[in-house]
This record gives sequence, structure tokens and C-alpha cells, in this order.
Amino acid sequence: MSHQPFENWLFSDETIEPEDSEALETHLNQCEQCRELSTTLDRVYETISTVKTPEPSPGFTQRWYQNLAVYREKQQERRIWFFILGLFTLACLILLSLFFINLSNFNGSYILGQFAANVSLIAARLNNLLKLARSITRAFPILIPVSLTFGVGLLSVSFALMITWFSSIIRLYQPVQERG
Repeated sequence: MSHQPFENWLFSDETIEPEDSEALETHLNQCEQCRELSTTLDRVYETISTVKTPEPSPGFTQRWYQNLAVYREKQQERRIWFFILGLFTLACLILLSLFFINLSNFNGSYILGQFAANVSLIAARLNNLLKLARSITRAFPILIPVSLTFGVGLLSVSFALMITWFSSIIRLYQPVQERG
């Protein structure tokens, strides 16, 4: 005996036409195999509808949110590193392209001469600054202890501000501890 389309109608969630429903009922009265399939399917639906959903273990939600926070933090850190790497790569590509564009205009002796000129200019300015400091200390000998005290104080304040800034940056980037 052919069991099609009756098996399809039994397993289908869609509503069937009234004449198809009558044909299915007639077939179920005549066919033992399809009737057994229909009752088994009804029992399966009943079992599924009466089974209760298991409850999660205690603290599951809190653990899940903690793991989610750690996961998001790692993802954010990974995105930041990729962004920094991308910027670094872009800067390298720009510098390389500028280098290759100006490769035909490259003159090594000119660049070496410019470097020597800049070094000698810096040395001359430092020499002039040293001469100025000597002349001021000869003219005003009291400025030496005052400027030394002021310099040490300024250096101490700068050092304290740097330590405070570094500790605030470190504290800012530490993960937040959730209390629960």
C-alpha cells in the first residue's frame, strides 16, 4: 500500500485542505502502519510539550557576564593592536612611496653636508648658551644657589607629576572588578 502523501501530511506543520484531511482519516483507519506512526508522533509532541526546560546552575548568569566582559576586553585590545599595526603599516608605506618618488633626486653628499651643518649649528648654539650662563653667573653670583634650588624643585615636581600620570594611566587600563 502506498503511504504517500499521507506520511508527508502527518509530518507537515501546515494545515491541510478539508478533503485531504478526510482522505488522511480514511487512510489512518485502513493502514495500521500509518496509524501507529500518527499515534507515535502525537506522543512525541506531547512529551516535548510536557518536558520542562532545565534550570541553569546557580551563578551561571554571573559567570557568563564575567566571561563576556573578559571576552569583550580581549576583543577591544585586539582591535586596538590591529588599528595601531594598520597605522604603522600605512605610515611605512607612505614613507617608502615618498622615498621611491624622490629616489631620482637623492644626493648623498648633499644630505651628509646638511647633517654636518645641523650638528655644527647645534654645537654653536650650545656654546653660546654656555657663554651666556657663565657671564650671568659672573655678574650675579647669587643666582647660582637660587637657580640650583629652583631647578631641583622644578625637577622634583616634574618627576612627581610623571609618576602620578603613569600611575593614573596604569589604573585607567586595568580591568574593572565587578562586585556581586
